[in-house]
Amino acid sequence: MNQIGLGKSFESKKDKVNLGWSIVSLDQTDKTVHQIPGRSLALIFTANDNFNFSTSFDPQSVSISRHDFSILAFPRADWQIKFEGASKDARMLILDLDVMHQFIGASYNAGEKSRERFRLPEQPMTLSAKLRLPLLELFDCNFLGACGILFRESKIMEFFSLLLLDLQNNKPDIDACPFLEDESEANKIHEAKKILIRDFHLPNKIKDLAREVGTNEYKLKVGFKHLFGTSIHSFLIDQRMENARIFLSKRGTSVSQVSEMVGYSNPSHFIEAFKKKFGVTPKKMLAS
Repeated sequence: MNQIGLGKSFESKKDKVNLGWSIVSLDQTDKTVHQIPGRSLALIFTANDNFNFSTSFDPQSVSISRHDFSILAFPRADWQIKFEGASKDARMLILDLDVMHQFIGASYNAGEKSRERFRLPEQPMTLSAKLRLPLLELFDCNFLGACGILFRESKIMEFFSLLLLDLQNNKPDIDACPFLEDESEANKIHEAKKILIRDFHLPNKIKDLAREVGTNEYKLKVGFKHLFGTSIHSFLIDQRMENARIFLSKRGTSVSQVSEMVGYSNPSHFIEAFKKKFGVTPKKMLAS
């Protein structure tokens, strides 16, 4: 298990206290245990592979899959996370809870008694492309010194601001939608969203998606709009554009390649949708 730092100075106790965060690469294929200080939050993320983990306060094994993340906190004492099968693509961000409170104020809840408006997710969740981008930039950053510190902390704040906005917007008013009175129906809509995030590059037909999650086309369209405030078509385009931005940031990719990677057979349609989303063409973003 390797800790990613900003040179030797980042490893010092003084810097850890001041910064309030550290990044760990979970690059062991065997079971490995990591000690987490009390009053700390651990964010676990994997870009590619699947693996399992358990904690000292909950020994039941939890599975985390590609593009999933999980947030854990046990404020009262030091605790441990045990990983099994985590590869070099798995990462963990350890963040001091007091720093977290400074970032986002009193609306945050990590399991302590309080009157906060919502809780961070207790089970692994699938990341949308918009949320995945700041994590990838955070974990792939190779800047040193003050630039590295500033860049990483900006990405931490960007991720949590987007996450909390997403959590606030995704709190359904069940009574307002007749199709979501049954909790299982709401779960089907959430499952459909996971499929769209996972298979953004595939030609997703609403009727096929509805059949896959076990509902009908009308309930899926109305329920999706109610839960997430957007249509299935608009959400899918947004996923494709956000993933396209990630692919364009990598060296050696062309606009036509990225167009095909995000599910467009006609590059001109991709270019039009990309410019509408970001205000610039893919070619200009590729050159920047």
